[in-house]
Amino acid sequence: MNGSSCRPRNPGPCCKPEHYRFEACAQGRLLILAPWELDAMEAVKGVPSDCDYSRFQNLNQIGADICAFTGIARIIKQS
Repeated sequence: MNGSSCRPRNPGPCCKPEHYRFEACAQGRLLILAPWELDAMEAVKGVPSDCDYSRFQNLNQIGADICAFTGIARIIKQS
């Protein structure tokens, strides 16, 4: 990346993770985070938020926040 511009990639087709990754998720050993169209990400180090760099840096931060969380969490299903 030359720093002068950043173009978001066209989203490709969805793909499923490999079987061993599904198993790791089911066992609570792997969390897969992925950007989506309606996300609310911020620019990182001046790189626009719709660029892969910023999107994945933001996802890494979400992962770090999840790992650092020590409280109690509940999943609330919205209908």
